[in-house]
Amino acid sequence: MRISRFYGYILVFVMVFIGSCAKVGTPSGGPRDVDPPVVLKSVPDNGTTNFKGNKFIVTFDEYVTINGVNDKLMVSPPLGKRPTVSMKGKSITVEFEDILRDSTTYTFYFQDAIKDLNEGNPLENYQFVFSTGDVIDSLSLKGNIYYGMSLDPPAEALVMLYSNLSDTSFKTLLPDYITKASKEGNFRIDNIRAGKYRLFGLEDQDNSKNFNLNDEVIAFYPSVIDITPE
Repeated sequence: MRISRFYGYILVFVMVFIGSCAKVGTPSGGPRDVDPPVVLKSVPDNGTTNFKGNKFIVTFDEYVTINGVNDKLMVSPPLGKRPTVSMKGKSITVEFEDILRDSTTYTFYFQDAIKDLNEGNPLENYQFVFSTGDVIDSLSLKGNIYYGMSLDPPAEALVMLYSNLSDTSFKTLLPDYITKASKEGNFRIDNIRAGKYRLFGLEDQDNSKNFNLNDEVIAFYPSVIDITPE
């Protein structure tokens, strides 16, 4: 590994958000000129605990389409196999084969992949969250990522948290939490368990979520991050 590539980004840690309970669904915003699809119900409920199944179904108030879901759907913690997303009527079904971790909060982040069929109005930042344990982890991390020389944001970058504090964990292990930075370089990871983590950024060329190719660029925050509710 060349040191110049390892410092390909500057990671700027901004702040940690805390809350007594997880916030799931679509963040509120200002007035909209067009209306996105509205979630009517889900099975199980969004934010359910002690999840035991291998799928969830979300039903909307209108027919929807899923645009680029293979690229846009992020699951945190990552699954070993890509989930299958299908549509029937006004509902989407997400199925997965992986054996889920015990007492773990999973976040399925759709970005803007879900759109209404007629006008293409996106449901921005929709998240479906469940826990295999008794509680939904509710801490969040927010920050920015830029190229070190130009200070321009990368076009495509993953941001990853590891509870394994080895400085080489990004080579062989899947991260504990993951998200994709926006085109402006902003990122946010939700539903984090309190603890100590290392923070990495990655231009992932083979969708492995590991730094394993010569033309990939890796970045790291220089110190261990202690995410706590205080």
